[in-house]
Amino acid sequence: MPLYPRTYAGLDQVSPDWPTTSVDAGETISIDFYATAPHDPSVWGVWMTKPAWNPNMPLTWDQMEFLERPSPVLASSHYTFDLTIPSDRNGHHLLWIAWQRDDPAGEVFISTSDLDIQAPDAQYPGTEEDFILSRGANGVLSSTPPADEKSVAPGNTWTVEISSPNGDFVGQPCFLLARGMAPGEVLTSLPGYSNIYLSPGNTQHIVQTCSLPNAGASVTYNIPNSVVGRRFAFQGAVSSISALSGSYASTDVHVLTIIP
Repeated sequence: MPLYPRTYAGLDQVSPDWPTTSVDAGETISIDFYATAPHDPSVWGVWMTKPAWNPNMPLTWDQMEFLERPSPVLASSHYTFDLTIPSDRNGHHLLWIAWQRDDPAGEVFISTSDLDIQAPDAQYPGTEEDFILSRGANGVLSSTPPADEKSVAPGNTWTVEISSPNGDFVGQPCFLLARGMAPGEVLTSLPGYSNIYLSPGNTQHIVQTCSLPNAGASVTYNIPNSVVGRRFAFQGAVSSISALSGSYASTDVHVLTIIP
């Protein structure tokens, strides 16, 4: 293991030797500091590397995003607080925490933690093939499967896209499906189709039918005030004998909630 200078610059060093902790995007974790000498009052700050951070490059402030200023609880010489991992992070990221005494000395304690952030499990999984659904507000799309619902406010645009990144299903008959959900509704798969939750046989569910283009197929909605409080489910399906089932492949379901 390489030796680094005994300065704070050591926290910026790029090295495969830093151990990582696995967490899920969107997961709430507990942060625990063992305080051999508690300092009250004190101020805390939490930063994390931005979504596009390159872990092979030295760390700079331009690559950091401020997350929050927590109010830890001190009990039995431990400071603890909860932190929610941003849902737009994936892969190797760095969590940077500063704890500073709020007194004339102003002494500051710095910690860094390397995280391996995993995409959360899909609540309604598809067939896990080369066929994905991406969605997002105002043109920024993500295919990360949501463990919880996504939200968007009126006045924004919402885009949903189905695609086959490696080309396995390009040119095959495909459906982009959507429907409104009742309050508190939990989706169930269709009889005989364990990974399809919206029916391709119901014209009310079909928002687009096509032979899947190389660039994918998408629809964009302008969110009006009239749908505040409603929930909508989206899923893609493609008919193909090359699918694992021999007949169809499907994307994960993504659920959208319209917030005020």
